[in-house]
Amino acid sequence: MAFNQRINFPVLATIGVTGVLLLAVFIIGTQAWFAYEQTNLTDMRIADAGKSDYVNHRDQQLADLQAAPHWAGHSKTKIAIPIAQAMQILIENHGELPSTRPTAKPN
Repeated sequence: MAFNQRINFPVLATIGVTGVLLLAVFIIGTQAWFAYEQTNLTDMRIADAGKSDYVNHRDQQLADLQAAPHWAGHSKTKIAIPIAQAMQILIENHGELPSTRPTAKPN
């Protein structure tokens, strides 16, 4: 029995191209899976982090600026009003601060 010693180039090329395509699909799939998991991990870290001290402090300051009129300090000699109301008073007085003190306690 004689063996055929010739190389079958079409079969060899098909196996080579198929192998390269499978390798490319494997690499792209692995990269996509890694990116997906990395995004999930980042999202979980952000969700677990909650608000930072800076954000909490900023929110508290904004709430204080927009709070209803109230007496400021322990001596109750000054009144705190919302920033929008203070700006409106300055506009009405052409930039001059009012010279009188409040006579009644705010509600």
